[in-house]
Amino acid sequence: MSMTVSQRLIELVSAYSARVRPAILAQQKEDSISSPLGIWLLLAAAAPAAQDGTRAELESALGCSTDEARDLLERFLRRQPKA
Repeated sequence: MSMTVSQRLIELVSAYSARVRPAILAQQKEDSISSPLGIWLLLAAAAPAAQDGTRAELESALGCSTDEARDLLERFLRRQPKA
């Protein structure tokens, strides 16, 4: 059984959040708000323009290939959830 786009995006953003949360909490001693989804989508938008080592770093942060991230971003933007 294959994952839906939503399931895959949830999986990747949850993993990204788990990886960066300790660093954010260490840097922000006071109250702080951040959106792992928003940051992940921004990284997915930037990844196609990156080259060589930078692209590899972004793919590592995203948890998937640039092609998959771009595809998920495009699908998300076509069917944005209602606020």
